[in-house]
Amino acid sequence: MPSYNESISESLRLIYECSPKFKVSIDLIQKLAQFLKLETFIDTEVLSTPTNRNHASSGLKRLSIAGSLILIDIDFSDNETVSKVSLSSGNHSSTIDESDAELVERASKYTSKQSEYTINVVFSQANSLSFLRTRNDSSTVAEAILLKNLSNNVLGNFPTNLKYLTCLDSMSPLDGDLIVYLDNIALYLNAVHAMETNLNPGITDICSGWKSRFGKIYLNDPETQRLGVFLHFWKESRRLSEVMKHGATPCNSRVHKAILTIEEGESQSLDVLKEAKDQKWHLSTSQGLLQPYIFTFEDDSHLHNHQSVTSFSSPNWALHLRLDFPVFMPSVLIEYFGITNYGQAKKPREPEVFKSLKEDGAVQFLARRNGENISISFTADDTAELVAVESFEITKLTQLEKIIPTIRNYIVFSSLVDNVMQSPDTTFVASPKSSRPISQKLKDSLNLSEGVTDEELLNLNTLASGESMDYVMFNSDTDLTNFVKQEDNTPNYSRDCDSFDATENEKRLTICLKDIELNSSDVEIELNVQGTVGSGISVNTDFKIINGDITNSNTSGDIHMDSEGNRGTEYVTALSLCEDPLLALHMIEGI
Repeated sequence: MPSYNESISESLRLIYECSPKFKVSIDLIQKLAQFLKLETFIDTEVLSTPTNRNHASSGLKRLSIAGSLILIDIDFSDNETVSKVSLSSGNHSSTIDESDAELVERASKYTSKQSEYTINVVFSQANSLSFLRTRNDSSTVAEAILLKNLSNNVLGNFPTNLKYLTCLDSMSPLDGDLIVYLDNIALYLNAVHAMETNLNPGITDICSGWKSRFGKIYLNDPETQRLGVFLHFWKESRRLSEVMKHGATPCNSRVHKAILTIEEGESQSLDVLKEAKDQKWHLSTSQGLLQPYIFTFEDDSHLHNHQSVTSFSSPNWALHLRLDFPVFMPSVLIEYFGITNYGQAKKPREPEVFKSLKEDGAVQFLARRNGENISISFTADDTAELVAVESFEITKLTQLEKIIPTIRNYIVFSSLVDNVMQSPDTTFVASPKSSRPISQKLKDSLNLSEGVTDEELLNLNTLASGESMDYVMFNSDTDLTNFVKQEDNTPNYSRDCDSFDATENEKRLTICLKDIELNSSDVEIELNVQGTVGSGISVNTDFKIINGDITNSNTSGDIHMDSEGNRGTEYVTALSLCEDPLLALHMIEGI
């Protein structure tokens, strides 16, 4: 049982998590800062400055929030109205850096070729670029974001940003600086991405980060009003967006991002940037190959004043990659990458659908399309546990080149399910099959103990359901498997699908996740699609998801390789554009 102090701490933590919905006030912001163990001071004798000369000096208050490295000054014209935010760090110049809009071009200023496949990265004050100091008109992007947070009625992402800064501040050793360290991780990863961009001139998907090894580096995210170092690594249905004609209904083009964070660690801290200097990065080339490169630098040049950030006297910290949207993927795959510490979403989207896919190996939807019924199923031969992952602890930076392509693959697989689920006039039925043993399925339905034998099950002629009794008749030659199959074929009137009368003539489509190629560079997923989609028209072909791309297993690229009546290859080509099984059917009807 938790102690009184532990209960109080947990209550305060939960209150902090809810604070984005609280109204802006000087007192509340001060309390949030104090909860994070930051020093605070309210000055009521602030003189008017050129940036706030319209405010009477007598009514102006300044809340100062200080850690060991950072200082935030927030000016209030009254107790609930913020007029200005200033942010500074003791080890950063007061000069505002240039914009980070073209980080890739900037990489040439701090990198040089040591050999054909070895790049030297130079960390210095002249080359530094911090997420705290990038330019935004007369202020910094970080200051503009914090001011925007506090210009609304509620706090929004201000508590999140304050906690992000506090972790960097509080986890830094006495002489070390994790803010500078994280900035240099961003510069290092930017150098890797810039080289891959140079190897693929004119390839937008690489330059934008959608197909590069781990995405594109951005400092801060004004769109979501968050501070930090971000990776933009995937954009859904982007190819369909490119080919859609003017005036067409816009498709889902969600951009997937991840943020690099410093968080409290469970074991001794690792200098992942120092270790990366001797590790190989496998960068894609314009010839479709993966070329190993090493990005090296002088020892300790990545540290502020060459001071370690992993001393035994400093707090234990760890580098984490946090996704903005959780992704369902097999837990065994995460552990295969050597990642043992990962976070799962508490409230993932549509948990029942993916729970059925995990436990039963299949999910089924019934859709009404053009006046006809169509049954769409997703099955998985490998029913490895699917978990909704939202964060990973990074122990090697090169893990990113394995994690990100795999995440892309499972984002696309999830999109196939999501787009069917969100389609109008579509109902989630349940799982059309079960991977559990037949006997176990029947025991569960009857609430029987594990000790009941199969023979005893067959001697039962009644099934209990709630407070009613349904009598089921079968002959003595019926075995357990056939009995359950008969039971599965009986109508289930509890399902909310009265508008769907499944018949033998109903159009059907099944997408099966067959295998995961662990030895492939992008840990590709092998799938199969088959079904009857029209009079005399079928779909039956294998395809893959590789680094987020849906591609035919037939590498010839000839979309007319299908046999007569089989439109499988055409269907996969359409699916690669829209990532929507129903829309892909509509697209091949016009071919």
